Amino acid sequence: MRKTKIDELPQLFNILKGDMSFIGPRPELPRRLSYYSKGDRGIFQIRSGVSSPASILFSDEERLMERVRDPEKFYVEQILPYKIELNLYYIRNRTFFGDIYLMMATVLKLFFKISEERIVKDKKLLEKKQEIVRKVGKEY
Repeated sequence: MRKTKIDELPQLFNILKGDMSFIGPRPELPRRLSYYSKGDRGIFQIRSGVSSPASILFSDEERLMERVRDPEKFYVEQILPYKIELNLYYIRNRTFFGDIYLMMATVLKLFFKISEERIVKDKKLLEKKQEIVRKVGKEY
């Protein structure tokens, strides 16, 4: 169920209620809030979304986490800081058409399994993610 993301369907009701939007930073687990700096917490000032640049780029996060000895440490030290960076960048630069692009990218990624390389325009974003992936099994 997690692999198909069908477990995300209840969030559509949250969109209809106005509690969430289609695009925006994903909600964070309460136990991880302490890892956000005061400046990073601005992420929580906008409505959470079902999808975001970070969730598209890390759609394989579960697979990565399965391959490390200490998933929580790996997430907190490697993935979370990059997701925060991506979310802050999104918030500063979001546009209506950018959100439309992210919606289409989400559909392509979810239903057609299109790779990040074909969706993400900025190759620097991909390079940084690849640095994180290379640490799987070596440092963690």
